[in-house]
Amino acid sequence: MLAEALGSYVAGRTHAARHAPASCVVQSLQSYEAVQDAAVSYEKDVLVSAVQAVLQRDQLPSSVQTTYLYLASMAPMPDVWKVAMQDACEVIRTFLVHTLRPRCQADAALALWIVRLMDTWDRMMARFHTILDMLRPVHVPEVEFLSTCTAMLQRTCRDTHDAATWDRGVYAVAEAVRHGQYEPSTLQRVCGLAGVLERSTHALIEQAYAYYGARVEELLRGSFAEAVPHIHAWIVKEHEWAAQLGEAAVPDVVATQVVRPHQEALADTLSYFLDRQDTERIQSCYAIFDDAGILPVLYATMRKHVESRVKDLMQSTDDSVLIEKLCQQHHIWHGLVTSGLHADPMMRDALHDGFEHGLSVRGTHMAQLLAQFAGAQLGRGMDTWIDDMLLIFRCLYEKDVFEMCYRHAFAQRLLQQCSHEAELVMLERLRQECGPDYTRQLETMHRDMDVSNELLHEFDSAHMPFEFDARVLSQSHWPAYEEIPLRLPPEMTSVLQRFEAFYEAKYKARSLHWCHALGSVVMQADFGRAGTKELVVNTLQAVVLLAFSTKHVLSYAELATRTGLPPASLDATLQSLTCGAPPTRVLCKSPAGRAVHKHDTFRVNEDLVPTARRICIPQSERPTTHTQQHAASSYVLVDRDMFLQAAVMRVLKRRTLVSLSDLLAEVGDQCRGRFALDHAELKHALERLMEKDCVERADEERHMYRYVP
Repeated sequence: MLAEALGSYVAGRTHAARHAPASCVVQSLQSYEAVQDAAVSYEKDVLVSAVQAVLQRDQLPSSVQTTYLYLASMAPMPDVWKVAMQDACEVIRTFLVHTLRPRCQADAALALWIVRLMDTWDRMMARFHTILDMLRPVHVPEVEFLSTCTAMLQRTCRDTHDAATWDRGVYAVAEAVRHGQYEPSTLQRVCGLAGVLERSTHALIEQAYAYYGARVEELLRGSFAEAVPHIHAWIVKEHEWAAQLGEAAVPDVVATQVVRPHQEALADTLSYFLDRQDTERIQSCYAIFDDAGILPVLYATMRKHVESRVKDLMQSTDDSVLIEKLCQQHHIWHGLVTSGLHADPMMRDALHDGFEHGLSVRGTHMAQLLAQFAGAQLGRGMDTWIDDMLLIFRCLYEKDVFEMCYRHAFAQRLLQQCSHEAELVMLERLRQECGPDYTRQLETMHRDMDVSNELLHEFDSAHMPFEFDARVLSQSHWPAYEEIPLRLPPEMTSVLQRFEAFYEAKYKARSLHWCHALGSVVMQADFGRAGTKELVVNTLQAVVLLAFSTKHVLSYAELATRTGLPPASLDATLQSLTCGAPPTRVLCKSPAGRAVHKHDTFRVNEDLVPTARRICIPQSERPTTHTQQHAASSYVLVDRDMFLQAAVMRVLKRRTLVSLSDLLAEVGDQCRGRFALDHAELKHALERLMEKDCVERADEERHMYRYVP
């Protein structure tokens, strides 16, 4: 039983590994104490031979049993522990001096020498504990004995090499670990041994810098895009080792040797990965720059990439599908920022800035296209696209141009009664984006439709010669349509006068101005051989057609007299009735041709191509307004000038005296939701205010402006 216990006890390589079996050994040995003779004298040779046997063998020698029992019999003797510990330490010292010597003569074997030195240290420490267990019967102080043995081992190990040899050996071990010859835990053991030997681990740092310096040379011969995953893996490995190596750790070595010196080339790989939507490598690229603390470089790359791709897309894509393509691309980039770039707020800003700069190349035109796209989608009652559209809208500098174009199209949809619930959703989202001032006119326009329905419900339409519908528009909020003079038939005039009387009775201080160009009429017409047709026309077209009710052939001059239309409006109306698609040519012109001249004559087209009973005749052009798209720039500039004058007055009334730089900052904040402030526009607004004697320069400081009460 004793032999089995001692055998399993010695099998453990370290004291920690054999701690449990040690108690079994001690119990087995103690069982023999009772049968031994206590009257034995101390013999040094017994202890020396047992200690030498323990130091020289991996297996527990049989002499340990006898020596333990022998020392147990010596326990009653005074100060026997001092003699025993002194003799044991002397044997250990002699053994270490003769056993530990330089084991390496060539640098190529230094790594193996360091590993063997660590193994020797561990083995010796384990045998010191074995000797301590053998000396326990005489009560040798554990701490004192182990500290003495450790000091001897430490001194002996240090004497086997100099500092330079140690550094070369540590360097070789680190190199071998990086090439997979040893486990990474070997570096932790090296650091532990260096601590007890009071040796430096700076060679680990030197080797790390040299290793990655060599790897950079390999990168320069290949593609940085392919190297990104490897660089990320290096960073992860160095951070894992940092937790084990302590002061010898260099977690920033990859950033210092690889990333920062080649940050521009590595940043360009982000553009490559974004084009291929490679989320995994985008994440690696972000982690590399985050670890190096140079994320602003990556932000700049993101900004340039988005700006470049937006410009390319605008040049290569037809306007009819451009907004849809931009929405799709922005949606893709937004998803990559969220999934691959950790939803970094600064990266979102870079995406936004890149889109802004890209769109600014065709800023006014893009605002118009976006308004047209929104109108087309809302006309179909669709609101699923609003989120994507707003992503583009946020990147527009000319939001006031969008508002103008959108308002004009919104007016047409309201008047044609083709608006849907999606309109209200859109208004609410615009209000959230730009504030209530931005959507005030649009909301008033929508409210006018509800007010008009209430008025029609109150209006007595009984005994009318035809069905009548009127829309009362707030003139200051709707587009300023031109009032076209028109001579209406008596029946229509009487109905309008009746509604005017009703309205003026309800609202004493208001008056109505009819905009006939916006009206629509559903009328029946007899085309002889072509039969009776139902025509859907605007009011101008209806008045022209009604002129043929008493005479089938009329000259241009006669039509001008009967309708009272100015030449431009009459020409456009006649052109829509004579030169449209064949099924809509309800009038014939002589001589034939698309242009209308003053000597032309017109007649009813009795040879109208047979078609559906209901015919919708489009107008050749929209009603003349002061806000048509081809005049958008001039209108917007005037509107901006008025806005800037009001903003300047608000600032000056609050502060009385303000510098130009402060004025730029505060007015710019007020303009941010509508347009990007231009310094020239602000100076022009200041000049206009000084002409009106509302603002003056301060006499003492010419760059300061003062409010004039």
